[in-house]
Amino acid sequence: DIGRAIVNEEKKQMTRRRRLWQPSSIRLLLEDNEPKGTEVIEGIFLDTTNVNVVVNQMAFENMYNLRLLKIYSSSSETAQELHLPDGLHSLPYELRLLHWEKYPLRSLPQDFDPSHLVELNMPYSQLQNFLGGTKSLAKLKIVNLSHSQQLVEVNELSKACALEQIDLQGCTSLERIPDTDRLKNLQLLNLSGCTTIKREEITEKIKGLYLKAGLRGTKSESMVFSTLVKLEPEDNTESQ
Repeated sequence: DIGRAIVNEEKKQMTRRRRLWQPSSIRLLLEDNEPKGTEVIEGIFLDTTNVNVVVNQMAFENMYNLRLLKIYSSSSETAQELHLPDGLHSLPYELRLLHWEKYPLRSLPQDFDPSHLVELNMPYSQLQNFLGGTKSLAKLKIVNLSHSQQLVEVNELSKACALEQIDLQGCTSLERIPDTDRLKNLQLLNLSGCTTIKREEITEKIKGLYLKAGLRGTKSESMVFSTLVKLEPEDNTESQ
């Protein structure tokens, strides 16, 4: 019929573009049971404001060249979450940016290979564990998992030697922070509101960073510590 023909034509036009911004077009793509021609897509930028999307579990299966994935809301008042009733089978291997606000699943796809990932922003997610197994995180520089209140552990981050920023603010279930011995490029570790982590663990783990920089016993020591760690104590006074 005419309606179906219009939709099919829109899909054809959409798969000829390398970067997608239009919410209605992206919705068609992510809900499609048999997405075709998606190999050319390099970027998806979906503003979920006033958009309700039920994502097919195979939605990203053939997006071999997808490098930039950003799912966000420009308005907190009318923000919608993406629904994944059957889970998510895969994410593209070529991803450099994975930005998915309010990610609704407890884990990332088991077969997801983050070897090329440079920046991961997943605030307010339902993640319980960050990856798992022996995943390569050699290129990862920025991680934002803030306010992911189900998050229990992020041990894999200790393997991401290029990390510069880790934001775990408001992760109220987080019990441990990653070992920082190999994170020589780390500039910021935000633990504000991580009420479950013991203070002595923070001191022990972070100590290795500024001691290796040869700053022990100098005035710079406290400055580096306060820059790297943002810790909100119970009495709401600043702690270093």
